[in-house]
Amino acid sequence: NLTETGLINYGLISGLTLSGLTSTLDGQLLLTKLGFFALMVALAGANRFHLTPRLEEKMRIGDHVGAIAALRKSLLIESGAATAILLLVSVLGLQSPQ
Repeated sequence: NLTETGLINYGLISGLTLSGLTSTLDGQLLLTKLGFFALMVALAGANRFHLTPRLEEKMRIGDHVGAIAALRKSLLIESGAATAILLLVSVLGLQSPQ
């Protein structure tokens, strides 16, 4: 799990303190990474339970342009969040322990 491994790595490197999550660069990067992950999970849920059924409904009646645009926008944001997570992980990997 992303949350568990992030907290374990943070704890092993920096010492697991709640104040360190907001006052150190490592903690701030970890919180940012977890925020982007939460965004990805929320968008995936929206895609699965809202946008995909809407797309199916619109395709049945022949009006799917708006549904496809909404699905494309959500997937673009989700891909951007995934890219941001990879960037944050690489920055975290290059940081020296504090």
